Amino acid sequence: MRFDGAKFKTYQGSPSPGKFPHRHVTSLAKDKEGTLWIATKAGLYTYNPKSDCFIPIDSLFGKPMPGYNKNLFR
Repeated sequence: MRFDGAKFKTYQGSPSPGKFPHRHVTSLAKDKEGTLWIATKAGLYTYNPKSDCFIPIDSLFGKPMPGYNKNLFR
């Protein structure tokens, strides 16, 4: 759920690209650059507020993350 100062927006779990990935969020963090990181049962994601999209993180420094399986919880 997000509040922009005037209204609330609710996100539902959806397998569609850019949509909120999974209903079960295990952790949230915001880094010093302001990026919101979301850990779910479907994997790790960042949120882009300008496009209102969730971006899957399946690599680290251009290399696949060990043990990452994007289809594991879908």
